[in-house]
Amino acid sequence: MRAACRFILLTVVTIAFAGCAVGDSANDAIGEARRQATGPQQPGAWPFRPVRMRIHPLTQLSRDAETGQPLIDLYVECRDSFGHTTKALGKLRFSLHSGTDPEDLNIRNHLQTWTQDITDLEQNFDHYEWVTRLYRFNLMLPPGQQSRQHLIMKATLHTPEGELLSTTHILAR
Repeated sequence: MRAACRFILLTVVTIAFAGCAVGDSANDAIGEARRQATGPQQPGAWPFRPVRMRIHPLTQLSRDAETGQPLIDLYVECRDSFGHTTKALGKLRFSLHSGTDPEDLNIRNHLQTWTQDITDLEQNFDHYEWVTRLYRFNLMLPPGQQSRQHLIMKATLHTPEGELLSTTHILAR
């Protein structure tokens, strides 16, 4: 019995030390990959600024609980150069279009535009959901658009530094 306890204790200690060694080398490799991916940082540059944006799949056509008016429950995700979700500053512009081809967005199929200023820190706070790490916007649909079968949302973020991020998403019915 005593030999079995020693064997178990020795196995646990060996695994613990091996796990620490692997974890350290893995962390070193991840750190090096991050340094190579991001390159040298300019003094004062925010390394976690958004470099990618997407309209999250949680986005859906919905109805306002109080009025019953159709709306788009829109979720926007921003990611930094490490691939992590991050907050953003800037002006978001959402354009709703009819159609099925995100490459064919033009004035002919444009339906509605909304603008949100998340440079304003209060607005930024109000729209950011800490649990999902997404920005959430409830956009009221224009009259008559709730019956359309094919809708495409385009989102564009204009940052204070002059960077432009853009994405499209087909809204499923």
